[in-house]
Amino acid sequence: MLGNSHTYFCVNPEYLSKKTINLANKSRKLATDYFILKKNIEKLAENSIIIIPISHYTLFTDELTKSEKRLYYNYYHERI
Repeated sequence: MLGNSHTYFCVNPEYLSKKTINLANKSRKLATDYFILKKNIEKLAENSIIIIPISHYTLFTDELTKSEKRLYYNYYHERI
């Protein structure tokens, strides 16, 4: 599994049926996931499953400042 904190904190590999390694990390960008995957794809077994989460945050927040990101999280956190 690749991805940002959404994957890191919200997907528990223990509940998946295949052996899983969680390589997600906080504040990870899609470009970083791409380079990690590109470097290691030849090492994966032929029937491997790759999980790369895509969300509004991963696609559209590269240009946001830290204070804008805080607003984003506060907005969605209050609605949960």
